Amino acid sequence: MGNPDLVLLGLYWPVGLGTLGIFVIVFALSRIVSLSSIIGAISVAGLMFANL
Repeated sequence: MGNPDLVLLGLYWPVGLGTLGIFVIVFALSRIVSLSSIIGAISVAGLMFANL
């Protein structure tokens, strides 16, 4: 399967970069990939709303 961050980069790059940044920050703090992915996925809604 593909990385959802890469799909977002292709669809709307500012939201994709924001999501990738959140993923990297959470991963750097927790070292748990699944937690980083879940928080990144949840943040997509907020980032999309903020960019309207």
